[in-house]
Amino acid sequence: MVPDDNQAHYRPVPDPDVVSEDELLREIGAIEGAIVEEPYDGLVMVLEDLQRCANEFTAESKRIADGLTACVLLTAVEGRPKLRSVIRWCAVPAGLAVAGLSYVAPANGATAAQSYYPAVGHSDSALAGTSWTAKSWGALLPPATSENVKVTLPNIVQIAASATATYALTSSGQVYAWGLGVDGALGDGSDANSLDTPVLVDLPVPIASLANPAPFKSEMAVATDGTVYGWGTNDFDEFCLTSDQTDIETPVQLPLSGVTVATGQGAHALYDEGGTIYVCGKGAGGALGDGSRANSSSPVEVDLPGPASAVMSSWENSGALVNGTYYDWGYNRMGQLGDGTTTSSDVPVKVNLPGQVAEVFQGGDYNGDGETMALLTNGNVFAWGSNGAGELDDGTTTNSYVPVKIPSLKGASEVACGGATCYAILNGKLEGFGYDQNGELRNDGMKISYITSTSGNVAVLP
Repeated sequence: MVPDDNQAHYRPVPDPDVVSEDELLREIGAIEGAIVEEPYDGLVMVLEDLQRCANEFTAESKRIADGLTACVLLTAVEGRPKLRSVIRWCAVPAGLAVAGLSYVAPANGATAAQSYYPAVGHSDSALAGTSWTAKSWGALLPPATSENVKVTLPNIVQIAASATATYALTSSGQVYAWGLGVDGALGDGSDANSLDTPVLVDLPVPIASLANPAPFKSEMAVATDGTVYGWGTNDFDEFCLTSDQTDIETPVQLPLSGVTVATGQGAHALYDEGGTIYVCGKGAGGALGDGSRANSSSPVEVDLPGPASAVMSSWENSGALVNGTYYDWGYNRMGQLGDGTTTSSDVPVKVNLPGQVAEVFQGGDYNGDGETMALLTNGNVFAWGSNGAGELDDGTTTNSYVPVKIPSLKGASEVACGGATCYAILNGKLEGFGYDQNGELRNDGMKISYITSTSGNVAVLP
């Protein structure tokens, strides 16, 4: 049984120097079903290996290969280590089964690699026979529609959103899509809409993670071998392909390798190759972060002060976490860079936040909005940028050019932002604030564990 608090996603671990072995043992021992079937030089040694792995990989940057298994993911909760999820991959001895590890004993000569499933989004969703119902709502449906789209699929391990569609990755490596099919956004070989019925995306290989969020009418999928596939519009070369390759209705392999994570919005996309960030597409506002504002069909490297552990994006903005510090770049009319100015930047700028950052979500979908929310490892939430609809939840409708603390969201487990709407999961329930013209806020109070949003499209997992 996986405990209820194993619902946080994409968290960094605390500094290993400040987490004692005794604390680790207490946290593991407090969880029902936590066992080690074949100890490897003692439990502490195994836990140390797991923690080192979690420090080196983000949730999406797993690779499935012989001898890989899941990593215990720890996060600091008010200064104390807390076991949160088992969603990362690293080399540890076979036979380890800790707190809901997605392990199935090899059978009929199967290798260890064939015995593990990637578990992104739900630490226990890789268990056989599990089904999840993803829900989506917002701008993709007629304004009069009050019902959510409910999609039930076996073993959903990740959901992702673009401005035109919603996507779900299953533990078998298959991808499903629903929403608008314009320009091939559903990846099923057509441009037909499928608003409430998932269609299978025509991918030739198993997928490890989805770009989340994704460019305007597009999506990218990272395969288990580090290759990347894209489909939908490519008007500004966001797929690192020449712009004459547009309206791609069936996924094509992109000219990148060794990719662990992809993301994008608007007309640009970011690709993480082991901590090095490359960007393609539209350079307006400085979104590519390479010191220019020119478009690029070839990958350009972003000059960051170290390897990135997470990447994020919005309309003409991009960002990355480096050693718990947040850097962003791009358009800044609404103060969404958080550097105290409204001057756009074509190189990364450091955002001054009073602590290590666990998660950041950028919002905004045109030049009249743009906001950011950051969740720190101590549970505090900060927000900045556009606030005309109250999307920062600071009690005002005044834009903020620097991060402001949001006391009402202390202890949130997730944050997300769409066009001019932001969300948080607080005590297991959805909290939303800001723009609501398309029903973006209709599900306040819903019990969920994960949310994502792009423009006016909103999607959640229970």
